[in-house]
Amino acid sequence: MTVRPLVVPGEFKLKLTLVEKSDIVAATIDGQQVYELSIGDVINITSYEKKFLLVISGRRTFFDRMHAKLNWSGHSNINPNIG
Repeated sequence: MTVRPLVVPGEFKLKLTLVEKSDIVAATIDGQQVYELSIGDVINITSYEKKFLLVISGRRTFFDRMHAKLNWSGHSNINPNIG
């Protein structure tokens, strides 16, 4: 697996800008919709106002499972001052 998910706190606001490309670059939303991107395109990502129920087993946290399944190192390189 070369593409890893990124989990950030809900209050984070992410802004992605394509600054260069050497081939076709596309954004895939939930594995369903695909949008080809061009240089200068911007994607803004914010949380959705509606909530959903997440089932928690009580044995391991979501992050414990992601660490085990995706071989995450456990070190965060997320800057908490972004957003």
